[in-house]
Amino acid sequence: MRMLIALLVLCAPSARAETDRYFGYAAIECGFDDPLTAPVEDGYTHEVASFSNLNMACIDANPAVTAARILRLSRAGSDVLLNVQPALFEHVGDALRPAKSRDLLWPLVVEGIRQSGVNPDRIILYLVDEPALHYLPLSDLTAAIALVRATYPTIRTMVVDALLKPYADVPEGLTFWGFFDYFHRDPALVPAYVAKLDAASASLRVGQHLVLVMDATHFWPHAQSGLSPHDMADVAQNYANLALSRQDIGLILAYSWVGGIDGAGELGVRDMPSSVARTHRQIGLAWLGR
Repeated sequence: MRMLIALLVLCAPSARAETDRYFGYAAIECGFDDPLTAPVEDGYTHEVASFSNLNMACIDANPAVTAARILRLSRAGSDVLLNVQPALFEHVGDALRPAKSRDLLWPLVVEGIRQSGVNPDRIILYLVDEPALHYLPLSDLTAAIALVRATYPTIRTMVVDALLKPYADVPEGLTFWGFFDYFHRDPALVPAYVAKLDAASASLRVGQHLVLVMDATHFWPHAQSGLSPHDMADVAQNYANLALSRQDIGLILAYSWVGGIDGAGELGVRDMPSSVARTHRQIGLAWLGR
């Protein structure tokens, strides 16, 4: 998903209310400042809270920073998608492998969650981005799932893969699985996209759900594909229409509200024409039944 993966540098909420649907954004509480706007900010919960209910926080080497990010989202009424990849995996060249310092890093994540006071039932652990594309053996992913479940037996987990090279089936032990495939005006009209959704759906086990990763940036590949920043409102609506047409999608995760993650010229939703943000707000409210 081209996530912000490299970021490793009070009242406790009650257990989550059951919901059929989630909507939210990557990199909302990750200490990242959108370079395309002023003033300097390191979190965007206040901008999306009214029309989302699941947003990403990134871990930090300091558990207190992790805790503060989790708590900002939770206090705003959002469940937390906690990106824990830096504690579990590392890149070795182009490949992903278990982090050599996992035994030191994972306890820092646990401490951050503890300090937040947020019930782990309100958290989904984002374990790894593009694992199959980066040659991560399925056995290493299942070992990581076992590790986090040993600490939090009922916690929900998520992985996003790439359409180019996903695992053959949705791995056992995951709660949410999805893939990214960008630069399409309407993914429902892309046969390979729909076929992969159908194949993944067929392999879902009880308690597993699909994630629809919504294309929500505008960068030079979008322009090469004939899409303008204004067009991204229609793109968002088309992703939402696809999700609404299916019964197997439990989460729409948009990448991304914030611009500049993949380069200074990359627009996020907040950097595009106001019609794009307005469409996102309408989609979120409709998806969540608000």
